[in-house]
Amino acid sequence: MNILILGCSFGVPNYYDTELKKHHTEFLLREKGHVVYNCSKNAGSNLQTLERAKQYLNGLPIVHPAYHQNAPTDQFVDQFIECKNIETLDLIIWFHTEIFRDSIPAKTVYSKFTEFFSTHNAKVAVIGGAGDVLPEFLTMYTPDFLIPSWRRLILDKDVPLSNTLSSASSIDNSSLSLTEKLKIVEDNLTLIELVKQSPHFFDGAHPGAWPHQDLVDQLINAKLIT
Repeated sequence: MNILILGCSFGVPNYYDTELKKHHTEFLLREKGHVVYNCSKNAGSNLQTLERAKQYLNGLPIVHPAYHQNAPTDQFVDQFIECKNIETLDLIIWFHTEIFRDSIPAKTVYSKFTEFFSTHNAKVAVIGGAGDVLPEFLTMYTPDFLIPSWRRLILDKDVPLSNTLSSASSIDNSSLSLTEKLKIVEDNLTLIELVKQSPHFFDGAHPGAWPHQDLVDQLINAKLIT
């Protein structure tokens, strides 16, 4: 199968740590014989990674997800990756990040993804990663597989949903009342602490080995991959 991954750092393996890398969804899928095109981007917004995917699928080079100038010389990756002979996609996996990173309405973000999905005859799996999937998305598109909040699933707790952990300014600049803003900040602090304490987030922020293996198992059970 030919699988496209896009999203923020939740979709980016730690390419410089062999032990961590092999537990990420990308490499678990590769081990099963699938061809994986990863267009994710550390700290990327939803639309930034969507544009990266479009460029890549059109045969244009994009910066490697792991590239940075200070990478260890013995583990250095090429600055650019390019795909000239891409096959028809069978599955698209979107690690949904914080809507506020794009500074435009959620409806606009979701409409662009809906259009993208509609142009490919592929199954679609949407994972609420750094930002949880808003209910509005389901009014516009029905994916084949959905985890609205991966953090909530991993923690196995009814934790607060969030789209503002890394964009506090979006809270301050919003039209919400002071009470509402304080509630969001309080919820975010609670979520940050729970994630830091969990053994399933290897660096206190990103899902580790078990969550990625569980995700792949769920995709298999949903008959999206073999």
